[in-house]
Amino acid sequence: MSDDRTGDFLVAFGIGALVGAVGALLLAPGSGDDTRRRVAEFSKGSAEKAKEGISSAGQALSEQGKRLQHAFEEGKSAYQKEAARS
Repeated sequence: MSDDRTGDFLVAFGIGALVGAVGALLLAPGSGDDTRRRVAEFSKGSAEKAKEGISSAGQALSEQGKRLQHAFEEGKSAYQKEAARS
């Protein structure tokens, strides 16, 4: 599948998901207040999970950056030692 077709598929999938979600909300068996409360709870839970995921990803990136910096310094030191021998 080419990149253009993949992009088209993802856009169509996103629109379909959005239309399905709106339809589900409109046809929900609960009252409007109940549906709004459930949507708000779901949104709050999703936001908290997203914050946790972002925090976790930030920590992982920080740790990886430290490892990369250490590896770079080790490589630089080894190069300088080898260059001094020559």
